[in-house]
Amino acid sequence: MLRECLPSPTTYNSAKNRIVQTEAMRFARTLTLAALALTSIPAFAWDATGHRIVGIIAYSQLSPEKQTKLNEILKQGDSNFAVNNDAPALWLAQATVFPDFIKGNQETIYEKEISYYNDWAYPLDKRDPKSNEGVRMKVWHYINRPLFTETHGDHIQHATFDAVKAINFINTQYPKETTPRMQAFWIAFSSHIVGDLHQPLHCAASCAEDGKGDAGGNFFKLSGDPKNLHALWDNAITAAVSREGWRGGQIEKAAKIIELHPPSQFTNQIDDLNPDNWADEGAELAKSFVYEGIIQNTFESTEYKERRMNLALKQAALSGYRLAKILDKLIQ
Repeated sequence: MLRECLPSPTTYNSAKNRIVQTEAMRFARTLTLAALALTSIPAFAWDATGHRIVGIIAYSQLSPEKQTKLNEILKQGDSNFAVNNDAPALWLAQATVFPDFIKGNQETIYEKEISYYNDWAYPLDKRDPKSNEGVRMKVWHYINRPLFTETHGDHIQHATFDAVKAINFINTQYPKETTPRMQAFWIAFSSHIVGDLHQPLHCAASCAEDGKGDAGGNFFKLSGDPKNLHALWDNAITAAVSREGWRGGQIEKAAKIIELHPPSQFTNQIDDLNPDNWADEGAELAKSFVYEGIIQNTFESTEYKERRMNLALKQAALSGYRLAKILDKLIQ
């Protein structure tokens, strides 16, 4: 059962206090810009709320010293994601959505870097001209482990770069950066991609239909709204916290997830910082869980919905704890 091992009632207050006491302002301009960007893109990993909650969980696990250093770095990043100083946990929360924001917004302080690293990771001569995945560092967000290849094989057009390579690259590139501006850039990308790699459909694609892959469930059509399996899972953390009826903002909801799935629940998993292993975990979850119990062109069942939301909360906690470990190593 996913809801076993609940901690004592004091855990919630401790987690909440370590994060921050208030969420303060809602940052209307920032959220509006982010929302506009998100509407123009067909698919993400967790939605903006999900990514922010992962960031808040990670922030809560850092020492006060590392929290202070982290926020000083993030303050040198893109001003679109500046937040109120009364809510320090939200600096990282906002940074986690920056890589999705840039997909549909070309007015950032990092345009030269985005263009450079996009072309470096996925050269023009390696791209499919019919695909729009070769721009704005989109291929940094996922990896397609092929599933169900027994009938049609694996004919996915794999990019030359992926989320696993991205995390490994950032871990080696970050120590070379000498300016907080670029350190903020890589913290945003690392924080986002760690979350991506814990959404199973950012780790795998089904080849059951024709061997070409379903783009992580984007081509797995459903009745109702969302209209495909990938979008259904993107919304899973947001749907789960809504189902629980937890009051307060994202900080309070992150604290509730920590209460539900404390670090002690994951034993040695938290210390596994190899993104290749995360992708393997995600692909296995996709195979045995995500694609199991749901049929194309039908509605999600009540049972499937419950299982989806329960798993999403657990993945949010695990990704937050692992992200904290990575940030603790990067920030010196």
